[in-house]
Amino acid sequence: MKSLPVILPVTYTLAFPVKNIFSTNTLYGITTKSIILLTKDNNIFYVPTNLLNARRSTKNLDPDKIEVRRIKYEDPFLPPYEAVIPFIPEKVLNHKLELSQIEEVVVHASKYESTCYVTCIGNDFYYLEYSPDKGFDRLSCSQSSMILIGFITVALFLIMILKGKAKNQEKVDQFLLN
Repeated sequence: MKSLPVILPVTYTLAFPVKNIFSTNTLYGITTKSIILLTKDNNIFYVPTNLLNARRSTKNLDPDKIEVRRIKYEDPFLPPYEAVIPFIPEKVLNHKLELSQIEEVVVHASKYESTCYVTCIGNDFYYLEYSPDKGFDRLSCSQSSMILIGFITVALFLIMILKGKAKNQEKVDQFLLN
C-alpha cells in the first residue's frame, strides 16, 4: 500500500505590522528565494527562507502544543521552530535611509543568478541590489585571485600539451598507414 504524502502545517506571525509582501526572483530561478516585507514604517525587511522552513526542529516546544506527527521531517542545520518572526535590524535592507510613504516595491531579476533588484516607489525612490543567495555566481573576498589565475594557467598548459600529443599521434598514424 502506498503511503500518502505528509503535510507539515506550520504557522508564523510577525512581531511588527506589514504593508505588503514580495518574493525575490532571479534570472533562472535556481538560487534560494527570500521574502521581502514592506513594513508600516517604510522599512524594507527580508526574511530568509530558513526561518520559513517547515522542517525546523520542534524539540524545544511544549509537547502538549505540538500536533503529533507519525513521521519526523526535521533538518538539523535549520534553526529551531519559533512561531514569531522577530524584527531583526540587520535584516532591514534600507538600514541607512529613512524612507517616506513607500507605495510600491518592484522586485526583478538581474543578469547574475544570485542577485535581484529591489525598487521602492513612493515619496522617496530607493533602488538596491539584493543577493538572497550570496556567492552563488560570484567570487568571495576570501577566495584568492592568485589561485584562480594559477588554475587557468595550468589548464592552458595542459591543453597545449594534449594538442601536441594529438598532433604526434596523427603523424604516427600517417606513418603506419603508408
